Amino acid sequence: MNFTSCKIKDEHRNFLKFSQGDEKGLEYFYNRLYPSLFYKRSRYIKDDTNAASIVSEAFLRLWLIRNSITDPNHIETFLSDTTIEACKSYYRTSSHNFQRNMLRL
Repeated sequence: MNFTSCKIKDEHRNFLKFSQGDEKGLEYFYNRLYPSLFYKRSRYIKDDTNAASIVSEAFLRLWLIRNSITDPNHIETFLSDTTIEACKSYYRTSSHNFQRNMLRL
């Protein structure tokens, strides 16, 4: 059995746990996906603290809607889309705050 087939079996086994509400399944995907998502989003918004919050919140949302997630790829798509939208929202909000602060000066 090669590495790829082991990874696929682990992924599906943990997806089943995740789907059934077992936190070990969420932990598997968190450990596998968090570092990459955090890195990408922190580079996007150039703020590690807010990037960590955005990615953590995406995982919380994922857990809350786990019954509607169909497969492991759906998890990755959901997290990617959710974090990108949150980063875009961060910029919209930040620019408004910046403009308001400039008006006060």
